Amino acid sequence: MQPYAEIGFKLLDTVGPLSSLVLAPGIWNNFHYGTGTLVGPSDPKFWFESDLYAKLTATWWDVFSTGVTYTYYTSPNDSFGTYADVGLSVGLNDAKWLGDFALNPSLLFAFETQGEALASDGKRGIYMGLGVAPGYTFLADTPWPITVSAPITAGFSVKDYYTLNGHNQTWGYVSGGPLLTVPLKFVPADFGSWSLRAGVQFLVLNSNLRAVNTNDGFVPIGNIGITLTY
Repeated sequence: MQPYAEIGFKLLDTVGPLSSLVLAPGIWNNFHYGTGTLVGPSDPKFWFESDLYAKLTATWWDVFSTGVTYTYYTSPNDSFGTYADVGLSVGLNDAKWLGDFALNPSLLFAFETQGEALASDGKRGIYMGLGVAPGYTFLADTPWPITVSAPITAGFSVKDYYTLNGHNQTWGYVSGGPLLTVPLKFVPADFGSWSLRAGVQFLVLNSNLRAVNTNDGFVPIGNIGITLTY
């Protein structure tokens, strides 16, 4: 179970080429059963991860976004050591040009500023993530439109990010799979915008990540959840 919450504050709105400037603090958590932790868990046993973050996102000409995010990663059950990073991201909403065939590409660089995500070797790593999120909405003119997307992300080590036992690997993982989103329009608008989301993610890991994940290199993950925007 992965509950999360985020609050957005619009600092600027339509200033020249700047469409908006939004500051959004948030929290993301992971409660889970099973193995795969870096060290044996302690109490609270099932609260594996709790991350605090704040991101500042600027949208330009309504289609191009740039952002900076500070994330503080913690493990309440001591499954990994606390660490932090600063992320720089860019994204493009290319639906204006590609319509239904939009890819929505994104690029992220994350720079470790405290601790390390994988190895405690004193080296600050740099991560790079490449992503696309093509999708299509079926039954768009009906009360129950269904959006089917296929987000795909690949992670890479620019410098010392996927290091284990002194060995760094450039390629880290690739993940992707179908995601269905259906708005729950029977919920009154006064209670916000509710959606049901369900999908399957297929995760392929490099050998260093497999070593800390019970040697599973291919992991299918089914998920279902409800999102609320107000």
